[in-house]
Order: sequence, then structure tokens, then C-alpha cells
Amino acid sequence: GARKCAASRNDRGSGAQAMLRPKGTASQDSLGDARRSRGSAAQLRARRWPLFPLHCAFITNTLSLERTMPRSVQRIVQQFVRQVVITATTLSLALVAACATDSTVGPGSPALARSSEGTPQTQASPWTVSLMTLPAGFTQGAAYQINSAGTIVGEAWNGAGIHQPILWTGGVPALVSVPAGFVGGWLSDISDAGAMVGSAQDAQGATHAFRATASVVTALNDVGAGSSATAIGGPSNAYIVGSFEDASGNDLPVRWSARFGTYTLLPLPSGRTGGWASDINATGDIVGSVYDGAGHLNGYLWKADGTTKYIANYPSSNARTIAPDGTIGFEATVVGISAPPYVANTVLWSIGNVWSINALDRVVGNESGAATTWRSGVKTPLPTILGQSYAWARGINSCGTIVGQVGTALGDRPLRWTRIACE
Repeated sequence: GARKCAASRNDRGSGAQAMLRPKGTASQDSLGDARRSRGSAAQLRARRWPLFPLHCAFITNTLSLERTMPRSVQRIVQQFVRQVVITATTLSLALVAACATDSTVGPGSPALARSSEGTPQTQASPWTVSLMTLPAGFTQGAAYQINSAGTIVGEAWNGAGIHQPILWTGGVPALVSVPAGFVGGWLSDISDAGAMVGSAQDAQGATHAFRATASVVTALNDVGAGSSATAIGGPSNAYIVGSFEDASGNDLPVRWSARFGTYTLLPLPSGRTGGWASDINATGDIVGSVYDGAGHLNGYLWKADGTTKYIANYPSSNARTIAPDGTIGFEATVVGISAPPYVANTVLWSIGNVWSINALDRVVGNESGAATTWRSGVKTPLPTILGQSYAWARGINSCGTIVGQVGTALGDRPLRWTRIACE
């Protein structure tokens, strides 16, 4: 129902908690690690040129014996040693050249590139990665979106399973209140003006959409068994989108007025019984997914001008995000095989999920449990922390700074990939 819709957008704690979590720590100086792992200069020489000490010892011992030999034999020995020196030197030079061209760093170390002078240089990532602070009393958490000012929203929870909405300002976490009568919840999105939307939970675990500012928290109007808010957008951030759960257990895509909290159900195409709205851009175009009674799921677009259409002609698809220019990020299944994320019908060459897209059409998501970003068809893995079991990139702002979550030995933690220089 509405909780399933929220999981579709947020995949909150439950899915992540089912994964193994090796120990995770703050990131280290990977170049320094690479240098340390390679050993001392003497060890390097022994590994790179193993024949060097052997042929030197052979020559030294042979020349010592030569002095005790007759002169005629000495000349033969000298010619033989000269040939050994030439051959060994040639072989050593060949080994040096080979060592200069292959990788000398182990798995997980940065690849080495070569400058025009031939000096090894690290291929630095344009992002730095860091664990985010959790509020006192909470042991796990996740970050779901970040605005242009770097303010982040998400949630935190503890061993008792209590989830609370969290706002990070300048890296400092703060609890956000939920509407009266609710016991917890999470925040899904934040506008550049600081307006937040999310879902609150009641004592029975049902979710209800709400909006919040720095000083006011308001429940959005809903009907049926519950609701979930996933994004805020449209002209002047006038709308909030998400879903209702009706009395029959179907999710229904919905758009609320951000100012008044009143709602409008979005139309379903013929033959579809339910669906949800996942994202809305600045012009008011909405994307989400619709399904039928047999469980077939397809991405769907509700345009601000009132027109609607399926996003792609695939057996199954799930639309999650839309950029200001109308570019859509979605996932698809082709002939029963999990296919790559797609953006505006363009293949991104990787298996995984897309979660968010910014104004530069940079997409963030995950591929095989690794946080990943794509732009113009180019895939870039995001930096990792030591010991992580998985990482998901969930939100991105206009600068290119990304937030998400990571699995560690201590549980799920919110993570931030800070863009060193804005794109």
C-alpha cells in the first residue's frame, strides 16, 4: 500500500537491513595505502627485477674462481661472463619496461595514469566521501535528498526500530517533528527554499503524508488507509506528489497543494488499477508508475498541460525521477531480463537502480550494490569507505553533491559524496 509506495521511492531501512554489513570506517588516503602496500624500495627491486641479485652473484663468484684458472681458460671464462652480462642486462631492461606498463597496485587501490613526463599520477575522483553524523540516541540512518544550499533530509533509527525524520544543516543533524498523533517517520525531499515533505507513521505502522518547514509541521489531507509523500516541486514548489492507499489496498497516484494540503488524484490509464507518483519537476511534470491487476508495472508521465503517456514500451518499467528539462530516469525489464537504467530512452549500460537526477541530467543510483552516477552515457563509480557491504546514491543537488546510505558492520549509515568543484 502506501508503505510499499514509500519503499519504492526510499527503500528505507528494511531492504538494507537484510544485507550483510562488514565493518565500515571513514575513508583513508588511498594513495598512501597503495604506497604502503607496495613495500620497501629493496622489496620492490626484488619483485620487479628478481634476476638482478642472482646474475650479479654468479658473475662475482665466477670472476673469483677465474683467478685460479690457467690463462687460456680465463679467456674462455671472460668471454662467457661478458655474454652473461649482456644477456642479463637486456633481460633486466625488458623487465623494467614491463613493470613500467603494468599495474602495480592491488584491488581497491586507485589506478595510475601517466603524465607527459611519465610520472605516475592518481586519477582523483571529483567527489570526497564521508559518513554523516547521527543524532544522539540513534545508531543507523539514511540520507534521501539534498538541496542547493547543502541541506539534507532523511531519517535515523535505533535498535528499538524507532524511525525519526532528520534534517542536516551544515552537517549537523536535528530531529524534525511529525504531526500530532504520529510516533515517527522520515523525510523524502527538500526544496531549495527549505520546504520538506515526507511520511509520518502512526502507532499501527500506517503512513501519512506531511509537509514541514523550520517552524511548522502539517499533515496532508488523505483518505483511505494511508498516504506517502515523495517529492515537492512545480512552479514555486506549489505541489507535493506521492500516493494514497485506498480501502481495497491499491495505491493511487496523487498531487497535493503544498500550500493548502488539498489533493487531486492523478488519472490512471485504461486497464490500470493503481500506481504512485515518484517525482515532480519545476514545470509541474510528474513521473511515477502504474500497475494492473496482474501486477504489471510501467513508468508513466503526467504532463503539466494535462496530457499523459507511458514513458517507454517495455514489458516492465519503473519511473523514479524527472529533471527540469523533462529528462526522465527509470528502470526497465526487457524480455524478462533485468535491463539497465534508462534516461530519456537512452541506455546507460549498467544493471541497477536510478534514484535522482539534477538539472545537468546527472543521474545517481546504484549498480550491483555500489553507488554510481551517470551523465551523458558515462558511468562513474562513486568513492567507497572501507568495509562497506553496499552503498546507494539517493539524492543529488545542482552542484553535484550526492547523498545516500551505506551498509557497515554497525548498520546502515547516511553517507555524503561532496563535489570538490561544482559541475
